[in-house]
Amino acid sequence: MRKATLWMCLAAACAQAEGATPDEAARLFDTRRWGEAAAAYQSIVEREPGNALAIARLARSRAANGEDAAALDALRSWFATGSASFQAAMTLPEFESLRAADAA
Repeated sequence: MRKATLWMCLAAACAQAEGATPDEAARLFDTRRWGEAAAAYQSIVEREPGNALAIARLARSRAANGEDAAALDALRSWFATGSASFQAAMTLPEFESLRAADAA
C-alpha cells in the first residue's frame, strides 16, 4: 500500500514538473521546496534553454538541495547566457557548499 502511494505521489510530482509554469516554479522556490523547485525549473529550461532566470534558479535550487554537481552544471549554463558572473553568483547563500569545495 505504501509503495503504491509513493508511486502515485512521484507520478504527480513528475507530471507537475513536466508542465511547470514560471509562477508555479517561483512559488516552489519561494517556499524553499528545493527538490520540487529544481524539477520545475528543469522543465522550464528544457522548454526555454535561454531563460536565464530559470537557469539561475535551477542552479540555486539544486545547490540548496545538496546537489552540488547538478548545481555546477546549471551554473555553467547560466554563465553561458551572459547574464551572470562567477563572482556575483558565488555571493548567493545557496552556493555556500560550492564556495567551500572551491576553497578546499
